[in-house]
Amino acid sequence: MDLGLDWNSVATGVVVGLILAVVIGSFRWYLRRRERRAKEAEARAINRAHLRAGASQVAQELRANAEVAKRCEDGYHVSAEAKFVSLIQWKDFKGQIAGLQAEAPELWQELEETYEALGQTKTRGANPPPSADLLRLAERLEKAAE
Repeated sequence: MDLGLDWNSVATGVVVGLILAVVIGSFRWYLRRRERRAKEAEARAINRAHLRAGASQVAQELRANAEVAKRCEDGYHVSAEAKFVSLIQWKDFKGQIAGLQAEAPELWQELEETYEALGQTKTRGANPPPSADLLRLAERLEKAAE
């Protein structure tokens, strides 16, 4: 019973079909991969923009606190100047810049310690951190957020 099939043609057809399936599947995978990477890059850019904005706010607050610290260094009474110490931006934007914990752990640790010291100045009248240190920290923060 000869059906007129050439088994070589059948095998060739199966192999060609498999090759086409792999090529088409690979192309679809490649397109999905490109879309996924584009979405991830967009999400990273948005997160970075939020980080930069939060870091800018905290850096401004550090500069304002440096002015208070400078007045204390110049002889003004700490207890009188303590009311001008600001901790608001740190509280508001700490979560927004929390990505720095992984990127720059030393900077993050220094920020926490500095704001702890500023909190002591505000609540207990302790001497604030040196104004030069606050200004350097503000610069480092903005540079790390770029």
